[in-house]
Amino acid sequence: MSDDEKKKKKKDKEETVEPRNPATITPDNPDLARWIQELWAENESPQKICVVQLMQRGRVFGTIVKTVAFHGNRRLGADEAGELSNSLLAVAQEDCDVVVRKPQAYGVIAYDASKGSEPYSRKALLLRPKAYLVEQSRAHEEDDDEDNPQDAKTIALRYLQEQVKALQFEKTHYATGIGDAMTVLRDSNEELRGWVSDLITQNRAIFSEAMGALRQLEEARSAELDRKIALEWAQLKISLAKDGMRTARNLLPGILSGDKGGNEGGTNSPSNGNGNGSGTKTKSMEQVLVDNFLNDCGDTGVQVALFGDCEVKNGELKLVDESKPGIFTLRQFAILLQVREGNLPAEALDALMPGSGKPDSITPEQIAKAQPLLTEGTGMALMELVGLRRRRNEEKSNANATQGKG
Repeated sequence: MSDDEKKKKKKDKEETVEPRNPATITPDNPDLARWIQELWAENESPQKICVVQLMQRGRVFGTIVKTVAFHGNRRLGADEAGELSNSLLAVAQEDCDVVVRKPQAYGVIAYDASKGSEPYSRKALLLRPKAYLVEQSRAHEEDDDEDNPQDAKTIALRYLQEQVKALQFEKTHYATGIGDAMTVLRDSNEELRGWVSDLITQNRAIFSEAMGALRQLEEARSAELDRKIALEWAQLKISLAKDGMRTARNLLPGILSGDKGGNEGGTNSPSNGNGNGSGTKTKSMEQVLVDNFLNDCGDTGVQVALFGDCEVKNGELKLVDESKPGIFTLRQFAILLQVREGNLPAEALDALMPGSGKPDSITPEQIAKAQPLLTEGTGMALMELVGLRRRRNEEKSNANATQGKG
């Protein structure tokens, strides 16, 4: 090997091992990186950041795609914020490409337990699958002339144009959907009122027929077989009439209130229809429905199966036989009892709402086990109670949103 070749090889080796300064990280989404860096302002920091799918125009959080937890208040630098933003954006893009496979809105949300259970800051992202973008880019390239090649800025501009079109389409779609939903709701409300009126009329007719059957029973005492058949028939009609009246009784509070929530405080609401109303302070609609539900469970003989054989010892609700619990837990039963007696506010029922994620929420398994035991009239009280609490929470959310805009 010549001297020149040796010198060249030595020079290449020195250049190979020469240390390099790390390059500054360039965030793919500068706004997201800037938002992340601002979370650490004034020596504060979030306890965790989550990437979630956004549903119903961002009002509902869907599947959690990724969660990143933090410890301490060390301030993030620009490079660390850029690296974190690129990581979160990559996870969301992968979920959009592999799982959703269609345009999807994502939220990057920050939590801090000292500021409450709700996220105190959020950043929205609108992503499209990469396959969709590649297909759109190829379609545009085929339409272009050979003298007008596509560059990165042109593709980025068309990508933004597609996003604007998608937003316009979603806006039109949501507006149309809301209009259709309002029309269906109005028609359903009118149909429900007519159905309740027909039900009350039918129940009166059934009562009349039942009383006639009882009179015929008294007149046919000499024929025991005829008496037995008539008695069973009368009992069946009376049972159906009672269940129908339970259904109407549990539907009427919501209908008479015009679906506007009624009285939540319990100062002007009607009596529960069981003789338990007082002259000085009437019960709220939630108390009426809870009272109806528990009384109907006792009348139909399913209370022990639903809640177990309970007794109060030393001021505490306990099972008589621990080996025979009910379908619902003692804590769930206690909340219903306390709300009925007015010892807990109606908002305490939110802890029982299915799908609330709270420890005492009613599970799908409990609903499946209890459904065969409940008649239509008894179950209607529980359904109306769930619907009433959901309407109240939606009204509060809308009122808070209106105040926030004001």
